[in-house]
Amino acid sequence: TVFRGDPDIECLNAMGVDSATVGNHEFDFGQDNFRRLRERAAFPFLSANIVEKGNGRPLCRSCLTIPIQEGLSLTVIGITTEELLTVTLPSNVAALDVVEPVASLQRIYGELRSRGPVVLLSHCEQRTDRRIAEALPDLTAVIGGHDHILLSPYRRVGDVPIFQAFEKGRYLGRIDLLIDPAARRAALTGWAYIPITAAMESDPQIASIVASYQEKLGSRF
Repeated sequence: TVFRGDPDIECLNAMGVDSATVGNHEFDFGQDNFRRLRERAAFPFLSANIVEKGNGRPLCRSCLTIPIQEGLSLTVIGITTEELLTVTLPSNVAALDVVEPVASLQRIYGELRSRGPVVLLSHCEQRTDRRIAEALPDLTAVIGGHDHILLSPYRRVGDVPIFQAFEKGRYLGRIDLLIDPAARRAALTGWAYIPITAAMESDPQIASIVASYQEKLGSRF
């Protein structure tokens, strides 16, 4: 609230994340602030279904392609809940539309799937994640988050595993995949939700970032 997302982006940059999916809280302080945070991020924000109202232009990238070997890649697609327009202050998203998630994914999935396995980062309700898995039965995995629940054990729709690691960084989700280059598919070989507790040793770089903002916060009140 005080720093409008800056500490989050700085810590995520330090962690070295590869991508993030756009959710509703990215717009808590309006679209201009979201664009500012996106410029500060060392990683792409992904959403295949948020578009600018009027022209239908995508707000951001739909996917990230990670090369595995010559001619084979792992693709990560982002998708955002249609609730974005109703759970956020209306003026903060007045210039945006959200296209229905399943239809948005079906338009781009075939081409992306031809490159290799596809993982979906979803900021949708679990019921939407299940509909997506039904519509795209050879997805490698769905990693969700909007419902703030711990799917342990994970859910499976057909052959598609669906994960969700609760909320507020209390768990680190991990999945292990074995990729078959010939079939251009990936199999889930392991998974875990790792509890993040105060007993863990602090990372020096993250601790320094937290301390700097704590100092700034103290000087404001």
